[in-house]
Amino acid sequence: MKKGIFLLLFISLILSACGTAETTEEQATPEGNQASQPEETKEEETQRTITEEDEKFTQLLLERDYETLIRETISFDTDSQKDFYNLASALKKKDEIETKSYVDETTNEMNYSDAISDYKVISRYINKAEYIPEEMKAEFDELKTVAEEQVAHYQAEMDKQSQAQ
Repeated sequence: MKKGIFLLLFISLILSACGTAETTEEQATPEGNQASQPEETKEEETQRTITEEDEKFTQLLLERDYETLIRETISFDTDSQKDFYNLASALKKKDEIETKSYVDETTNEMNYSDAISDYKVISRYINKAEYIPEEMKAEFDELKTVAEEQVAHYQAEMDKQSQAQ
């Protein structure tokens, strides 16, 4: 009798484990379909109608007034505010990088991890922006390319340095 109960518990445990795997597979399929939806939405938003707010924020970007732009968009109330906050933050980070020294004053060694982190931040900000004004699209494309190249360069240098040790 004890063996029978033990066998029943064992079989039910195995069946419940198999049932969980099937549920996970079924849930994975709808997520795969959802992955293509943001791409379609992104294309639609790239072609969105330009509002007065967009024009105002674009002008602030062109004037390089990042502080004002960030202050006005930090609430993230609209898609425009989110996009322009990210774009202004990317350009502000670029300016910070240009004035920042990645060489440690005490050891006189390059801090590759800080440089990699800073350039990745620029890429992330640009990637988050769903809309980039036409007037600045080329500048942001170039900035993103440069940031990605710098990440690859500093990562290679850091790898060389770690192999040498």
